[in-house]
Amino acid sequence: MASLGVGAKWGNDRIGAFCGFVSGVLFFAAFFVAQQQFTMTGEQILQSFSTYSPTALAGLVVFSLVLLFAVPFFLSVRDVLENRNRLLANAAVAFLVLGFAVVAASLFAQVAGLRTLADIYARETGARRDAAAVTAEAVLGLTNGLLILGLVALSTGVLLFGFLGRNSGRFPNWLAYVGMLSAILGYVGFGLPFSIVTLAAGFAFFFLLLVWIFASSAYLWRSGAMPASP
Repeated sequence: MASLGVGAKWGNDRIGAFCGFVSGVLFFAAFFVAQQQFTMTGEQILQSFSTYSPTALAGLVVFSLVLLFAVPFFLSVRDVLENRNRLLANAAVAFLVLGFAVVAASLFAQVAGLRTLADIYARETGARRDAAAVTAEAVLGLTNGLLILGLVALSTGVLLFGFLGRNSGRFPNWLAYVGMLSAILGYVGFGLPFSIVTLAAGFAFFFLLLVWIFASSAYLWRSGAMPASP
C-alpha cells in the first residue's frame, strides 16, 4: 500500500467520495447532537451534568468519526487538485485535518474539565460552589476559544481547496466559489465579536460547508472511473 505522506496518492476517487458523504452526514449529526453545549451557561451545565454529559460525549464520539472519514476525502480532493499547486493542496489538507482535530480536542477538554467541576458543584455549598460555577464559565470560554481556532483552520483549508478548484476541470467553478464563500463566512462568524450578523454567518458557513462536502463527494464519485489529470 502506498504511503499517504506529502505527494503520495490516496487511491480510488470513489473511496474518497464515499468517505466524504459519510463525513458530511456525521458532521451535521455532531453539531446537532452537541448543540446544547453552545447555548448553556457554565452553571446550567453543572446543574444538569447528568443530562449534559452523555450528549456531549456522544457529540465527541461522532465528531471523532467525522475526522476518521474526512481524512480520505481530503486526500482524494488533494490528489485531484495538486496539479494546480501541490504546496497549496497539501496545505489545505493540513489545515482541514488540524481544524477537525482541534475541534474534537476542544470538545474533549470541555467535557473533562466540566466533569470535575460538576462533582465539586454537587457536593459543596456556599463559596466553593460559587467558585465551581465561575470556573465552569472560564472552562467554557477557553474551550470555545479553542473550538473557534479549529473552525478558522477548517475555513482556511476549504478556502484553499476552493481557490484551487477554479477552472480545475474536475470540479465546477460554482462549487469552488461555494467553498470560498463558506470560508469567508467562517472568518466573519468565528473571527468577529458575537452579534446577529456573526450568528447568521456561522449558520451560513455550516450550510455551505455541507454543500461543498456533499457536492465535492458527488463529483469525485462521478469521476471515479476517469484517469487522473496529468
